Amino acid sequence: MDAKLYELESFKSDLFEIPQFQRTYAWRNDDWESFWTTIAEAGINIELGNLNQVIPPVFMGAIVLQELPQVRIGGSQFDRFAIIDGQQRFVTFSVFAAVLRDFYFGTGSDLWERVSERFLTVSTSLDNKEIKTRITLQEKDQKAYEQIISKKEELDWKKCYEGKHPLNELYEFFWEKLSTPILDHFEQISTADSVAEEDGSDSEISKDKKEPKFAKFLIPGSQRSFKDDELFDPNTLADLLDKYIKLAVIKIGTTDNEIAFEVFDTLNAKGVELSEVDKFKNGYFMLLPSDSQEIYQKYWMPIENASEKYQYLSLEQFFHEETIRRFGWTPSDKTYQKLMTHIKVQARSSSSVSGKINQDEYRRSVTQQLGDIRESYNSYEIVKTGEDKLAGKDTLGKKYLNYLQFFKRLGVVPLTPILMDLVKFTEGHRANKEIMKELLLCLHSLQTFVARRVLAGIPPQQLRSSVSSLSKDLAIFTNECSPQNLINYKKKLDQILVSKGPDRFPSDSVLLSNVNRDIYNRTGKKESLFVVIWELQRELSKEDEQNLIPAYGSSKDSFSIEHVLPQGTKKNDKDQEIMDPEWRKLWDGWEVKDAELQFMSTVHSIGNLTLLQNQVNSMVSNTVFNEKIKIYKDNTRLKISDDIINSERWAPEEITLRAKKLLNLAIKRWPYPEVNQNQSS
Repeated sequence: MDAKLYELESFKSDLFEIPQFQRTYAWRNDDWESFWTTIAEAGINIELGNLNQVIPPVFMGAIVLQELPQVRIGGSQFDRFAIIDGQQRFVTFSVFAAVLRDFYFGTGSDLWERVSERFLTVSTSLDNKEIKTRITLQEKDQKAYEQIISKKEELDWKKCYEGKHPLNELYEFFWEKLSTPILDHFEQISTADSVAEEDGSDSEISKDKKEPKFAKFLIPGSQRSFKDDELFDPNTLADLLDKYIKLAVIKIGTTDNEIAFEVFDTLNAKGVELSEVDKFKNGYFMLLPSDSQEIYQKYWMPIENASEKYQYLSLEQFFHEETIRRFGWTPSDKTYQKLMTHIKVQARSSSSVSGKINQDEYRRSVTQQLGDIRESYNSYEIVKTGEDKLAGKDTLGKKYLNYLQFFKRLGVVPLTPILMDLVKFTEGHRANKEIMKELLLCLHSLQTFVARRVLAGIPPQQLRSSVSSLSKDLAIFTNECSPQNLINYKKKLDQILVSKGPDRFPSDSVLLSNVNRDIYNRTGKKESLFVVIWELQRELSKEDEQNLIPAYGSSKDSFSIEHVLPQGTKKNDKDQEIMDPEWRKLWDGWEVKDAELQFMSTVHSIGNLTLLQNQVNSMVSNTVFNEKIKIYKDNTRLKISDDIINSERWAPEEITLRAKKLLNLAIKRWPYPEVNQNQSS
């Protein structure tokens, strides 16, 4: 590894590549302003200072390069480097050089060609007619970059200047800076310095800031009259690029991948912050040899492409859930650290022979682990979409899809790691009926756990602490997919869940201890309560066992949760709901005692809730009971509403009776696990 200061001129015989696995160009206006201020200050010092004074070097940060095999182009041999760290800065220098060339010198002039050959392009043919860029960017940036570097007629320049890619916007930024007279830059920088000295702030310089004069595109062969417009001398700026700007450059050998990783890791902590996903992607591929493009295309691109296909599938969230699946609860900002430490330790231990690292084995281990990440993402996609393209069309396959839909619609993110675990564990085996039967029983255990919590009115926020270590605790059973291993998995899963205690995993007695508890306002997401009630409808109607859960929401054909006894539409001075006046008259006629108190204690209980399509729900609104049941009879066939339709009145006694009936139905559908209490801890 070599580290020292270099001028940009030192790279005139080199080619650079930004690995595809790195993030695309990410600098924006604040970064550009800082970059330009450094350039402008140095240029002003040269043009307005004492010409005899020694110009100090301008240090503009660090860059980490990793050597790649040399390449011969147009009869010349070029050194090649991958830019490991500092790509934002290096690409910004390149775009600045292109703007400097285009702004001052018309296409085809000697100076235009000289700047191009010195900083931007190399010839790929002996007649110099074919060229390539000295820097090869990621696929998403390369097209815009080539447009900037290429020769332009005025129409081409206009497209480049007005383009929406960040690199086009950077081109426009530098063009406008070069269009501004040098004394205006001097005034802005001086004012900014004085403001900072006075109050230590970075406040606006002036609200009366002059709009820069727009300098138009030059015709081929011409050059700009910069003195007449009092602009920077292009030779000053070119000299800055050539001679005075210094970069701290670290050069790493072709096979020194762990060194590249450690350097990147250290510098990244001090640079523009990367997301946990970008840190993982960059760090991971730095552990591989320089020919990692094939592995990147095979393992990483499918993950990225799938994430773009399903825009609600966050890669950031996937890596967080995968880390929890492997290691238990992990803060989201520690995902990268946890995963990368594990990958490095695994690779070293599997490739170490007599204290030395076998590079082939090291590479194989790192590659295998990325393959495992890809398999995990496949399971994550199945869990989060609630769909499995390989699910069978038979009864077991339909039940499996119903469970996936249940968990997706319930929105219980904390269950994602263990659901991923089960899907990943059974991948390639779900066509086996015995495997599928045991998998369904495992899914039913998880459904039992969350459904009972919803019916007990336990806030969903408490779930993560209860389940975050499940995958880690059950990992011993996921070595080989077999019916017996799944039986053991379920047995241990039930033991762990029961060990959480009846307050976290509500027992029968807890569910029945307060049948009129408010579950409507305590479940958080209303769709969670909807899917649990729909499962009770399945229990009553075997016809619905194979059908998917219907849509929930605001559309006409979707379902919603109906309060038979209407919710209060107004509140009293204690911020409490007040009973609908027409229903209050009904209850008075039925001689209900403490009507307002009983209203508040029953209106949001399971006994007072049913399901209706929205068009029916809007019809019933707050109508009185006799009118409601007529609409129910004519417009709904759901058996969960039968007890309501067959009642002659709807008062606290009827609500309580139905609540007990539905909770006992829930206990039947989701029996509490019978486990050996001595082994449940």
